[in-house]
This record gives sequence, C-alpha cells and structure tokens, in this order.
Amino acid sequence: MKKTKNSISMFIGFADCITITGLFLAITSIFASLTDHLITAAMLILGSALCDFFDGPVARRRNKESPFGVALDGLNDFVTHLLAIALFGYASGLQSPLAVLCFTVFVVLGAMRLARYAVTGTIEGYYEGLPAGFSFFLIPLCLLFRHLGLPLDLMLLLYLATAVFMVSSVRVKKPYLKLPRLLSP
Repeated sequence: MKKTKNSISMFIGFADCITITGLFLAITSIFASLTDHLITAAMLILGSALCDFFDGPVARRRNKESPFGVALDGLNDFVTHLLAIALFGYASGLQSPLAVLCFTVFVVLGAMRLARYAVTGTIEGYYEGLPAGFSFFLIPLCLLFRHLGLPLDLMLLLYLATAVFMVSSVRVKKPYLKLPRLLSP
C-alpha cells in the first residue's frame, strides 16, 4: 500500500506510541471494570495515567511535538481520566439513577475542562482548573470505601467536587519532568 502524506503512519512518532499504549490500557480497563475485575481495572488505569504523564515530556525531549500528538493526547485524557474513572465508579456499585447523573456530570464537566485546556494551554506555568489527571485519586478511594464497607454514595460527592474543580479557575502549578538524554532522538 502506497503511503500518502496523510497516511496514519506518517503521523505516529515514538511519543504517540506511548499515548496509544495508554489509550489501549484505558479502554481495556473499561472492560475490566464492566466485568467486575476492579483491581485489574485500577492497575490498567494507573498504567494509562503513567503513559499520559510521560508522552508529552518524551515528545518535547525528542523535539517531536505535533498537532496529531496533542489531539491524540486529549482523546487519551478523556478516556483515561474521565470515562474509565466514571465507569470504574459505576462498576464499584454506584449504579443508582443519581449515580449515573453524577458520573455524567463528571464526564461532561471534565470534557469541558479538556476543551478549555486545548484552547488555552497552561498560563504562565499553571493549569487553570484541576487537571483531569487528578481524578485518578478517585480509584483508590472507591476501592478503600468498598473494602472498609463505607457508604459508597459518599463517593458521588467526591466525583462532583472533582468535576467542579476541573471547570473552576483554581490555578495548579504544572509539574515539569526532565527526562534523561537516552530518550533524545
């Protein structure tokens, strides 16, 4: 097959492979959640979050940032930090109509946060609004609540608070990761 200038293989670099791996892990975590394999789902979401943490610094270190990579990263953020985490809460036992509404609000406000970031980026080294990646803390809390027999419905307040902070104007300093030279081209 002849490669054209718009062939998908022309877009994918090393950092994009990290993002794609993260997306694969996040989607697999959704299936693990829906089949009641919550520990596996949690580990897969953690793996995806780690991929998300490293893909940008790897792209910058290799001077291979691209609009394709940015768009792919945004999709991965949506699936990993919003959809997979909402479905994890649902699979944890929060399945009432109120819970579904809370998870829907969580995903929609998170998507709005990601869209704002796509337009504004960081401002003077700060994120505006809680980054979607911070929602990862909901995973161990869900597991802890289940293990301790605490009322899971309290988790809904944490999902909603996280969603509100994502669309707020709170400023969060962007962490910078310095990678070793071995990741240079």
